[in-house]
Amino acid sequence: MWLKNAYVVSAKNLKGKSDNLHFTDDSYKILGKRYAKQWMRSIGMTINELPDTVVEVSKTVCDKYKFNDKTYTKSQQLKKTDVLVNDQNKITLINLTVNKSAKTKLDPVTVEGAYTWPVDGKTYTESQTLTFKGKTVNGCDSIVTCVLTVSGATAIDDVPANEKITLYPNPAIDVLNISVPSCAAGSGKIVIYTAAGIEVFSSNFISELETIDVATWNNDIYIVQITDADGNLWTGKFVKFD
Repeated sequence: MWLKNAYVVSAKNLKGKSDNLHFTDDSYKILGKRYAKQWMRSIGMTINELPDTVVEVSKTVCDKYKFNDKTYTKSQQLKKTDVLVNDQNKITLINLTVNKSAKTKLDPVTVEGAYTWPVDGKTYTESQTLTFKGKTVNGCDSIVTCVLTVSGATAIDDVPANEKITLYPNPAIDVLNISVPSCAAGSGKIVIYTAAGIEVFSSNFISELETIDVATWNNDIYIVQITDADGNLWTGKFVKFD
């Protein structure tokens, strides 16, 4: 049988309690207001609805973002609608930016005796998986790994303590000056890597003081590795920042 004065009162966007049977107290208040509005309409009264309130926010995360029981892994705009006690919709627009963490696996290295890893400047004498944890320019994790195999027991002579390299200015903005030991000048080679182990510069040394233009380089931590004709090795670090 058709009931002329029967109406449906919407429960859209109302929140329920954990028992999945009842609304929250605020939701019951909103439902009551909707009931009253429907009754007023049924007797011919005009209802002035409140406009939606729209709020826009930005959110930057690494790898993933959990929102409304869903996980998002790509940058996009998300929408959330809340109902206020006065039955006004509050719409929140979330401009989500998802940056990715970096995982770099370098080529395996096999050496005899010892190996100085240019990524962290440390010397290793045992076979192992080398791991360096840093940050990308977006602040997410950057993990570099390399499988190292050390064979034999070949000894490596210590480099004299007074024979060191000097890097300046550090941090560097436009140029980097490198003062090298006299034994490396003329026969030495310089290789520069990023913190992720990517080679960005390679050259032979001519004099004991070399100047490199780094003005266009990315802001980062760089590892400088210098070798001479006898196989002696020097390492250093500098920061590029502008």
